[in-house]
Parts: sequence; structure tokens; C-alpha cells
Amino acid sequence: MRISDSYRFPEDRNENGLPMLGRTATGVSFDSIEDGESISIEEMFSSDEQTFMLEVGDDSMTGDHICKGDLVVLHRTEKPDEGRIVAALLENGEVVLRRFYHENDRILLQSSNNLYNPIRLGDVKIQGVVKGVIRKI
Repeated sequence: MRISDSYRFPEDRNENGLPMLGRTATGVSFDSIEDGESISIEEMFSSDEQTFMLEVGDDSMTGDHICKGDLVVLHRTEKPDEGRIVAALLENGEVVLRRFYHENDRILLQSSNNLYNPIRLGDVKIQGVVKGVIRKI
């Protein structure tokens, strides 16, 4: 892909958005975008008062391609669907990112990194469900 040399950032550019200059994939060429389309993170994740972000503090979810230092975008909910990645508040005040499962009369919080043991609890306070991941390289 060749990014257009003629593209100029507009003076009235949306300060909450980033310009989309093209699309690419490994080994395939795509055309550049000339119309100055921009991507707003708020629009991408349907931001409202129920949407928030957390910074990932460990490598417990690397099997789901969520790494230490990533930002996860979450939708606030207390009742996640089975298997969703959630932020869960533990009794000790720690918030963990794990997959949520029901296991008989308990809650199972499962890491996607085998170095971390599953967390089994009678009850847990779910803070939100992951909607996306933002990574700086």
C-alpha cells in the first residue's frame, strides 16, 4: 500500500479522531483513501457513560492477545454472557481481567495464560465486559 502523498490533514480535523489513510494486509496491496476519513475511538466503541478503559497490568490474558500495557475498552455491566472477557473486582480489592464462566454454584474466572491458575469464587462483582483492545507499539 502506498499512502497518498497528496493527502493533507484538514485544519478542522476532529481532535478525537485519527485519519484513516488506507487499508493494508500482508502480501496484498490496497488503495489509499483520499477523502480524509477519520476514525474516532469514541464512535468505534459506541462510547457512552457505560464505556470505560483500563490499562492491563500483567500477562494473564496473552492467549487472547491482550498484553501488559494494553488498554482495554469495557462496557459496564454486572451480568456478562458466558465466556466473555470481564474485569472482575475481587474481595481483596484487586481487579482482574479473565474469561467468565459459571461452574456449578460458583463463578470461574479463567486466564488465557497457563501460568495463571483459575479463580473460583462463590460470588464476584463484575465491573464490565471487554469490547476492544488498544495497543501502542
